[in-house]
Amino acid sequence: MKRLAALFAYCLISALATAQEAQALPPGVYLLPPHFYPGDLVELHISLPGAGPSSYGEIPPPAPESDYEIVKVVHESSGKQASLVLFFIPWKSGSIDFLPYMLKGLSSPGLRLHVKSLLSDSEPRLQGMRGFIFLRGTKSFVAFLISGISALILLAWAFLSFFYPLLQRRIKLQLSRRPYRRYLHQTRILRKRLNAGDEAYFYALLSAAFRSWASARLFQDFSSLTAGELAQGGLSGSRFSQALGEDSACVAAILKRADMVRFADLASSRHEREEDLGSLTRVVDGMEANRA
Repeated sequence: MKRLAALFAYCLISALATAQEAQALPPGVYLLPPHFYPGDLVELHISLPGAGPSSYGEIPPPAPESDYEIVKVVHESSGKQASLVLFFIPWKSGSIDFLPYMLKGLSSPGLRLHVKSLLSDSEPRLQGMRGFIFLRGTKSFVAFLISGISALILLAWAFLSFFYPLLQRRIKLQLSRRPYRRYLHQTRILRKRLNAGDEAYFYALLSAAFRSWASARLFQDFSSLTAGELAQGGLSGSRFSQALGEDSACVAAILKRADMVRFADLASSRHEREEDLGSLTRVVDGMEANRA
């Protein structure tokens, strides 16, 4: 019976030893990160029994080993708990023996740690490309944007095809009517000055208004023709003379009288001024009606 009890005790101790050897880390000890590679900075946290007042202090690290190097040792104490933190860098992959140390009365247990290898590590290091991210409302926004751009292009095409030619014709028409509107504006001023005593100024305005209109409608040299040239048939070769016919002599006579009143002090009554203004206005209106 004694031998049987001894054999049972031996088997139990062997099983406990095997279980202890298979255990990776003892209680109160953990690593950050749990899995690491050569060259990584790893934290080894060791819980210590008993604790004093709260404190934090660094302890000089021991000499480096061939398989690893302890770069920093920190002792932390907070009331009821205390811990020893060792910062180390492994230099090789596989199993390394972390030797026990006694540092200022604080002991670290001996451990066997496993350092992963980049060559033998079968776990995927890179993740595949993720799918497209569709934000809510993106399709509607893109659809509205395309519709808006298409509408703007359509409006631009319609403007260039239809409205722009109409606008050009409208501007051209307004420019073509400018000499006639300017002459009508001058005649309104002249009608207000029929009763004024300054006859020379009246005929100066009348001659300038008609010559400006004729220069814009017929030829630019019309303003340079004198009353004598007009009386001698200076308009015989122009479109104006051909269009007026019998009225060319009347126009020449009015412009000659205007020069005589201005430069020769020829007297002029209100009736003559009104009749000359009406005659030139009738000629201009007739020419503009034929142009239209």
